[in-house]
Amino acid sequence: MIRLLPHRFLKPVRSDSLNVSDNMKSIEYIVKPYISVGNIEFEKSIEDTIENLGEPIKIIEDEIMRETRVYYPNFVLVFLRNRLKDIRFSDELEMKKLNILLNEVNITKEKDLITRLSEIPKSKPSEIIKKTINFNGLGINITNYESKIKREIRFFAKSRKKYYELYQLA
Repeated sequence: MIRLLPHRFLKPVRSDSLNVSDNMKSIEYIVKPYISVGNIEFEKSIEDTIENLGEPIKIIEDEIMRETRVYYPNFVLVFLRNRLKDIRFSDELEMKKLNILLNEVNITKEKDLITRLSEIPKSKPSEIIKKTINFNGLGINITNYESKIKREIRFFAKSRKKYYELYQLA
């Protein structure tokens, strides 16, 4: 059963929580594999994360998947047992307006993303299966990476490595 949780009135994301350009056209996130994406830290509680980022658009408790999904305008946070495990960006959530940076690679804008990520030491790319690839050394899962409209990039906590190895095969 999926249950939509009520939430307080939407308040803006804290301005000091993200690096926003002067013209407000792009938001920048710096990736620290298995640690954080921008100031969104893995393994933090739902309460601590919301306090840090501001009120989300919606919160859904999925009793079938046993996860809580917290929706913000540009990303979805996935919590298991009240700990942040996944950060999901997708083209449906206007990922094109974002700059997600890992080393010198802009993950949202790079034309040859798979090659560039594979060049990063310890990236450990998996085989490409069903248009999905994992970079287990970086905590990144990319689905539909060739698509211009349905691509999804997931950053995951170290505790989710095994899940993503299995997820890719499903």
